[in-house]
Amino acid sequence: MTLAGARVERRSAGQKALTGDDALQIAFDALSVDDLRFAQLDASSSLALQLRSVFGVEAERAVLMLIHATAVSFSVEQYRRLPVLRPYAIRDGRKRKGSGGSELWGVPDESGYFSDDNSLLKALPKGMDIVSDDPRLVGRRVTTGWTCCHAWRSLSTGAQASKRGLLNSFVPVVTWLPTSLAHFTDREGSPAQGLLKEMAMSFVCAVPAPLIPYVDRAWSLLVPEGVEQSPVSPRHRFMFSEKFVSRRVQSIREVAQLLEDPPRHQNPRLLNSRYRQGVLELSGERRHALAAALTGYADAVVAAPSSAVREGKSPPFPGSES
Repeated sequence: MTLAGARVERRSAGQKALTGDDALQIAFDALSVDDLRFAQLDASSSLALQLRSVFGVEAERAVLMLIHATAVSFSVEQYRRLPVLRPYAIRDGRKRKGSGGSELWGVPDESGYFSDDNSLLKALPKGMDIVSDDPRLVGRRVTTGWTCCHAWRSLSTGAQASKRGLLNSFVPVVTWLPTSLAHFTDREGSPAQGLLKEMAMSFVCAVPAPLIPYVDRAWSLLVPEGVEQSPVSPRHRFMFSEKFVSRRVQSIREVAQLLEDPPRHQNPRLLNSRYRQGVLELSGERRHALAAALTGYADAVVAAPSSAVREGKSPPFPGSES
């Protein structure tokens, strides 16, 4: 199943590259058909200043129109097959530069999660074609000038959503936006972030039985009972790929094996050396808990296509407020 009215076509490698500025310019051109003010905008200049200057009190509305015109999400098919993309990673930008300027990216937290600054997520859709209702984006691939944005920064409890292994890479939560637009979504409760939440709600649907415990738990954390969110469908999505799912499952199993027995599974290509060495210092109990959770999730993903129901519930992702 693809987006209603969406198109797919073949492009050469040179034609596929789509920078964030390219996407913005395409949006300016499309939106200027109904509002000539968009034709005055230049993707290479400060967007915030231009919007205030050109749109005045309507700048916020223009931001929402541009977000919807450029945002790229994963597909619903991807959500049904692999709802959490990198369950072993949480977001902790502080680890990028620790005290004294030392590089701490990847150092595991106390529960064994890889401490990411969004780099692991940002790279995920490279090589994935876009499916869209706009022929100018069909078959293109995001390159430079894009930022992976999270629809929820904080939960109702005040906890940081992306510090949970279950939520940091939960498919409905992550959306790719041109970098010059991304900062508008940084404020919790802002209209721009509200639009990302509405697009996230478009993913709500039935999923194979083995994945229900993970999906239900994620949504219960994001949308407390009694809170209503109206869905808005994204116009552009990354094309579903079974090969992508297989690669992600393999990486999840490799991380689980490393956590289970670090000395035996020091694969130099797995994540980075700070993480591989860091897990050696974790207690066996914490390592084994996360390893079991990751293995249970990988097994559920593999079982999903046949809707096989496993006995009992998959273990929850432990630690890191997850």
